[in-house]
Amino acid sequence: VHFDPGQLRQVLWNLCENGFRHAHEPALVAIGADIHPDSHRPYLDVIDNGDGLSEEHQQHVFEPFFTTRSQGSGLGLYLARELCQSNQATLTYMPAEDGARFRISFSDLRRQGLSA
Repeated sequence: VHFDPGQLRQVLWNLCENGFRHAHEPALVAIGADIHPDSHRPYLDVIDNGDGLSEEHQQHVFEPFFTTRSQGSGLGLYLARELCQSNQATLTYMPAEDGARFRISFSDLRRQGLSA
């Protein structure tokens, strides 16, 4: 994928740290990768075994300063999304069966003239 390695590390660190913080015991966080069959965009999923986000929280999760923790800054997911956008990727929340799923969808390498 085409993404600044340091920024991708920062995004993944934030998503995994959030996943472990909100997961049930024993805390499980999984990272999976694939290519979307329709869009041909590679993606990474970070999935935890927590409760997921309520519909209300889903609407605000990427807003700056939105947090559900008393000591949280509310900037982690906002900055993660901004870093993804600056690398022509998207960060979305997707409810999972047993937890939360955040997906980083990278740009289609074919559109950039790069080979996969």
